[in-house]
Amino acid sequence: MGWAKIHSTRPDRRGALNVEWDSDTRILLCRVINKGRGSPELILGDFVAYLLQRYRRRINVVNIFPPE
Repeated sequence: MGWAKIHSTRPDRRGALNVEWDSDTRILLCRVINKGRGSPELILGDFVAYLLQRYRRRINVVNIFPPE
């Protein structure tokens, strides 16, 4: 397994989302990498909206843990 790095196509989003699918547990792990003054919640919000628009029936739960 490895991470996929996703960058937004929107100009006001700085940073990336690292994504890994664990097929054994059927869990999608994501981590936001933020650059400069970009807002990690914008990148994450766009991705969650995308997932819910396209895979709503397959998603059981979404957990978001803020950095410590």
